[in-house]
Amino acid sequence: MLFFPDPTSRAVGLDISEHVFRLVEIRRGPFYRRKLQLYRYSEERVEDGVVVAGEFKKPEIVTERLKSLMKKAYKRRTSRGVVVSLPETRTFIKVISVKRPEKTEDVPAAILAEAELHIPTPINELYVDWQHAEDPEKVPVGKSMDVTIAAAPKQIVDSYSSALEAAGLVPVAFEIEAQAIVRSVVPLKDGEGKTIGIVDFGASRSSFVVYDRGTIQFTVSIPLSGDVVTRRIAETLSVEMPEAERTKRQCGVDAHKCGTRLWSIMEPFLSEMAERIIDAVNFYRDHFPGGRPLDEIVLCGGGANMARMDELLSELTKTPVRRADPWVNIDPGHSPLPPEIILSSTTAVGLALRQLMPETDARKTL
Repeated sequence: MLFFPDPTSRAVGLDISEHVFRLVEIRRGPFYRRKLQLYRYSEERVEDGVVVAGEFKKPEIVTERLKSLMKKAYKRRTSRGVVVSLPETRTFIKVISVKRPEKTEDVPAAILAEAELHIPTPINELYVDWQHAEDPEKVPVGKSMDVTIAAAPKQIVDSYSSALEAAGLVPVAFEIEAQAIVRSVVPLKDGEGKTIGIVDFGASRSSFVVYDRGTIQFTVSIPLSGDVVTRRIAETLSVEMPEAERTKRQCGVDAHKCGTRLWSIMEPFLSEMAERIIDAVNFYRDHFPGGRPLDEIVLCGGGANMARMDELLSELTKTPVRRADPWVNIDPGHSPLPPEIILSSTTAVGLALRQLMPETDARKTL
């Protein structure tokens, strides 16, 4: 008999970024609604310099902020299993082609050998995981099979584990951000047949994900972020950063708001974002077997809140663009998040969904 509940039995999503830690808990709703529901949301702001480019520069402060986050969420110190995001800029995910070896037990070695040709970091410095697109047992010997590989530096993962455990948390799984985002914004029922580009426009960094044929094909970092835009506004308008941030949120990329000086900042930003997306899509079509044009582009992250960003990016990329709906696969329940928080919570929602996804769904784990 267990006198204490297993802390991993109800794992929550924990999104760790440079400015804020976010916690999301999702539970199954009443049997008559038959849908997963948002059960809990909490966040903890983090000082500059504590987390930089995905690394814990001040791990003791990370631990204290994690303890504060859990106390804020549960009103007491508590141990919980957590599914944690790993920084996109320090991780690697890609679909590769591997020839089926004669013996099934040799498949992992064949995958690792092929992975070494694609990952620029020595394999012995990484944790590597993979997911088969089809059952290797059904692939003829010598024929190619598609495998999605993911890798993260051991140094990063081990440092995350240490900080989490010091805060009394139990890491159930570590995931690359793109995995969680896809699970959150791609509809479970009708997303499999589409080729979708996902822009995660964050405060300190942005990324672009190509999701096709039911899996993540590749990701690429975009050197544009909400902070970059805010700094450009502050310098051009000669205002402090808080005022620049308010101006950005109020006016977004709408040329009819806040005058021509702001548009002179936002227009080149939009053009550069569109160019980065087009370059990534062209790379996918030219270098990946069966690469297809995008059916749509989905925007998420806090930067996606900017007014008219979706319609103007659509004009520049000649592709339908929409803001993500992080609740597409769950019910907000009785505690819906404010509109300005919803798009920023995409990763945390996807992490929280991991333990509740059907075992047969390819997006459950990697």
